[in-house]
Amino acid sequence: MYISLCIFKRDSTIDFRLFVDMPEIEEYAKEPLKYAIYTGFISGSKDLGGLYMYPKKGTTRVELASMLMRFIEADHPKANSAA
Repeated sequence: MYISLCIFKRDSTIDFRLFVDMPEIEEYAKEPLKYAIYTGFISGSKDLGGLYMYPKKGTTRVELASMLMRFIEADHPKANSAA
């Protein structure tokens, strides 16, 4: 995980205009979102012909479980190959 933090550049270009609900994303959340998108932990939801982040919606258990698994697999790639 430390390596991906080092590789991630604060100026990495993530185009929030890709998300239909971009105006709803608060300024303070943009930097952590850039990291989460860059690392693949989150990707948004394809819905109604567009890509949405749904920043005002709560996270479901399934969404949280998916994010945690991606985080664990990124930090421990060998866990992925043991299955």
